[in-house]
Amino acid sequence: MSEAKKLTIRATSQVDIRSLKAMIFEFPNSALRDLILTEADLLTRDNFVLKMEIWLKLLRRIHR
Repeated sequence: MSEAKKLTIRATSQVDIRSLKAMIFEFPNSALRDLILTEADLLTRDNFVLKMEIWLKLLRRIHR
C-alpha cells in the first residue's frame, strides 16, 4: 500500500496525516512542505478537507 493510501479516517472522524508528513520529506524545501509539517498529526475530517484544498493549490504551483 502506498504512503498516500495509508491516510486513515478513524471512527472519531479524524484523519491521521503522519504518513503524509513522512512522505513530504521527499519534496524540496517549499511552503507546502513547511505548512504540512506544522500541522497536528490528527485533523478533523472537515479541517483536513479544507486544508487539502490549499495543499493541492500549492502542489500545482510547484509542478508548473
